[in-house]
Amino acid sequence: MNLRKTFKFVVLLIAVLNSYSSSEAQTISVEIELDDAYSQVRKARLAVETPSEMADVIASYQALADQGHALSAYRLARIYRFAILVEKDLGKAVEYYQKSVELGRAESLGELGIALLYAGRSEEAYAAFEKADEAGVTGSHELARARANVRGDFGDISDQQDGMAELEALWADGDQRAGSTLAQAHYYGWSGQVDHEKSLAIFRQLADQGDAYALDRIAVFYRYGYVVERDYAQAMNYYQQAVDAGREKSMFGLADVQVRLNRGSAALRTLQKASEAGLEDAGLEIAVGHINRDFGYSTDVQKGVSALLSGIEEDKIDYKIAAVELLAEGRRFSTDVPALVAALEAEADQGNASAAGALIQLTREKPGLVENAWRKRQDYLEAYSEILSDRTRATETVYLTLDSKRPREVGPALSDLLAGYQDDAFRYGFQRVFWEDKNAYTYLLQEKLKDLGLYKGNVNGLMTKNTVRAVLSFCRRVEIYDECIHGPMRSGAMRKIVDALVPAGA
Repeated sequence: MNLRKTFKFVVLLIAVLNSYSSSEAQTISVEIELDDAYSQVRKARLAVETPSEMADVIASYQALADQGHALSAYRLARIYRFAILVEKDLGKAVEYYQKSVELGRAESLGELGIALLYAGRSEEAYAAFEKADEAGVTGSHELARARANVRGDFGDISDQQDGMAELEALWADGDQRAGSTLAQAHYYGWSGQVDHEKSLAIFRQLADQGDAYALDRIAVFYRYGYVVERDYAQAMNYYQQAVDAGREKSMFGLADVQVRLNRGSAALRTLQKASEAGLEDAGLEIAVGHINRDFGYSTDVQKGVSALLSGIEEDKIDYKIAAVELLAEGRRFSTDVPALVAALEAEADQGNASAAGALIQLTREKPGLVENAWRKRQDYLEAYSEILSDRTRATETVYLTLDSKRPREVGPALSDLLAGYQDDAFRYGFQRVFWEDKNAYTYLLQEKLKDLGLYKGNVNGLMTKNTVRAVLSFCRRVEIYDECIHGPMRSGAMRKIVDALVPAGA
């Protein structure tokens, strides 16, 4: 039976059922007739290829739902939730999930909660999840609820402790998605505290099971040196495994570490494969790589500039953001800077954090390209503070403090600043101080060690013998002495020290 015939069949069946009086309807099995019609529509649904065909299927499901068929309402909800040959419409998804529940399908409660959560109706989602529990419904909503609790998506009624406990239980039962979420919770600090060691341990377990995302995350640990020694070769190995396991997005990370390992031509080939795979950002990454001369003998700067300017002319915001970042980094090409700034301001006003970060970077690095750059830099940081990542907000505020304070004022000002930071913001802010002003970093270190009772001298920003002894004592206490003994001002030691100070100082 083709799709058009299926649709006509369902319409005819509904008309026949409606023609019966209630007494006559009791003499036939209406439910069986509806189930038969549903089966026909379901077969048609699996064969659809165009929006027009899907419209017929939706009409058929709608007719069945109007006759009280709960499973048809459920199918409609999923069509709109997952945008299957229609525009995504969470409002309609919620409507049909609710209808399905009202028609007696309690199993829809869990997915109703998920749809409500994605629609931003968190309190209603929480209530739906509670009803699902009361009805004995199990399934994917348990993970969604746990994740929402841990991330605080339920607002004031979120329970992080309960969410973590549920994730732990699901992971113990072998739910890989729960394990991945649990690892992310430890990595990003959703649990209330960043714990990269726990995160890495879980990702390793998942990677042993061939999980592509976990392989990608392990690559990130080696790429940035989180709780392991920074090792680009290892990062490249794990990124390649992630790609081989089916995670095409990992090609971007793979290309980055290939560049860092001076394998520019290989990086270009990787990005070309990403482009062939249809990854949206591959073309831009190739253009930027050419402009940055990342591809060794395969570099073609003019080709990169042409591609970048073409993207700007086509009004692609990602290309405009990249152009501003490149200008901030000192790359030279002819373009309308005021127009780019105006475009990024409009995007940042709509919540685009990348646009906001690029504007702040440009006013900091190349103030001559922006009128009233110093004032705009401060205004941008204040106006867009809520949408910036912890890393960007912390580092840019550190930069602003260093640029605006006298030498004697820098240490105390940075101390006050970091006192208000937690987790990643504290970590990135403290690390940025190290890279920009070693005396200011030493000042902060002395202050923290004095609070811990390990340093008795003056807090003056000078790396004296007493300061070194205090640092080494701290390193022994937190079991990172082997890293510190080779020099507490080495970058590897600094990262370990700052990581150890996060829970004590944040």
